[in-house]
Amino acid sequence: MLFDNTAFIHCSDMPDLIPDHVSIKVQKKGNDHIVTATGIINADIDSVWTALVDYDNHEKYMPNVMESKILSRDGISMMVFKQIKVSFKQTDMVLKVTSDEGKHTCTWIQHKGNFKKNQGSWMLKANDNNTTHITYTAIVEPAFYMPEWLKKHLQEKSVPDVIRSVARRAIQLKGNK
Repeated sequence: MLFDNTAFIHCSDMPDLIPDHVSIKVQKKGNDHIVTATGIINADIDSVWTALVDYDNHEKYMPNVMESKILSRDGISMMVFKQIKVSFKQTDMVLKVTSDEGKHTCTWIQHKGNFKKNQGSWMLKANDNNTTHITYTAIVEPAFYMPEWLKKHLQEKSVPDVIRSVARRAIQLKGNK
């Protein structure tokens, strides 16, 4: 079964994003819920990249992140511990994160944790007007019971919050240059 539900975020709630350039799409393919968000952030690509890969400080500006720290590094890959709050439940996980700063891409996959599946990516592209096109894709399936309607609702709510947080942090970083 495949459903396609695209919702557009009202950008008046997102002052750091360019109006009418953000969309959230949730698709269900088999057991997977695939969430894709795209938008234009009013900051240069380096500021947005710095906000994304600052794992040791994600709890300071990313929603629902209670703790985040880099456990180890190996070339372009690292193991990142995160403690997050999912609705009413707090959970720990270790993610294997692979970053390519030259291409401004980052992928992750759960190494340990309470999800059947937790993987995704960030892709950034610089625009000519010193803004950044951002794409976030994630497939998340909790190992604990959660009704389908609640999964979809949480994804549609949490992903815009993540995009908002990255945008706000990138604007802060841009202002500190």
